[in-house]
Amino acid sequence: VLAAPHSLTRIAGLRFLEAGSPLFRARGIERLIAEAHPDVVLYPQQSMFPARVDCPAVVIIHDLYHLTIPGYCSRFQTWFRNRSYPAAVARADRVIAVSEVTRRSVVEHYGCDRRKIAVVPHGIRQLDPARVQPSRLVDVPYVYYPAVTQPHKNHELLFRTIARLKAESRFPYRLILTGARTGHWTHLEQVLRELNEAHVPCAPVKTAKEVARDPHLEHRGFWVDVQHPRRGKTRVPISPIRLHAGGKSEIRRPAPTL
Repeated sequence: VLAAPHSLTRIAGLRFLEAGSPLFRARGIERLIAEAHPDVVLYPQQSMFPARVDCPAVVIIHDLYHLTIPGYCSRFQTWFRNRSYPAAVARADRVIAVSEVTRRSVVEHYGCDRRKIAVVPHGIRQLDPARVQPSRLVDVPYVYYPAVTQPHKNHELLFRTIARLKAESRFPYRLILTGARTGHWTHLEQVLRELNEAHVPCAPVKTAKEVARDPHLEHRGFWVDVQHPRRGKTRVPISPIRLHAGGKSEIRRPAPTL
């Protein structure tokens, strides 16, 4: 395993400099790779950095959405992709496309020789079926969308389409999202609020950290801090039931240490 003596921020900066200037070279990282004498270098993120190596190079292209759906790319993303992707495809000895659609896009937009490109779909980690247990969190039929919340993944259109189908009683499923949340998630939360105001039941599934900091639960007094003999100060929920004639629920002692 090779480790560059730079922070991730510095490496990103060097990568952008190399993309922006044909005269700039990240020579320190070039030397680090050369000293390892690799048989081949695999570039998994659609661009080649460093761009010059003394051995065969293979680059993986996932998508060209900055060309096919440019409205979802920022100006910086468009600039970087236009500077680095065509150069990577041209320099690489072989190109891996993750789908036939991607291969056609690379051939169409970059004029790459089709024989230079191999289609290798994303793999999955094989699991022992005996170790997979059904979750009790979802006990109804569901639709699963495992996409990071980037604008081009079009979660908003998905939400609004499902809302229309539910209004027509044509979507008897639960939607499960597992992609990482980005800065775009704030906008998607606003979309969910708009749908709720239109009497379409929907809400994000929050992480444990988000639930613990939920302002509504804080206002309701849902959490109390107790002193646990092993964990120290620990936040735990109390009974959500509030009776007019009774007092506030309380926890008299921590959970037992079994």
